[in-house]
Amino acid sequence: MYRRIRPALFALDAERAHDLTVGALSRLAAQPGARRVLARRFVRDDPRLRTRAFGRTFPSPVWLAAGLDKTASAL
Repeated sequence: MYRRIRPALFALDAERAHDLTVGALSRLAAQPGARRVLARRFVRDDPRLRTRAFGRTFPSPVWLAAGLDKTASAL
């Protein structure tokens, strides 16, 4: 899906693209059962990807960039 909307997002001002993306994610996350569907689609439990940092074990080395969702509206 990202490949299809990327050109439109890149044509916008960065703040506008950010606001639209976070808004869409927050609306999606508010849908009943959406988290379960998204987790099934995108979360992979692969032991090879586990990362230990700060005394904790994380399922993958991929983290969100600082400031992506400062207001936690798409938590």
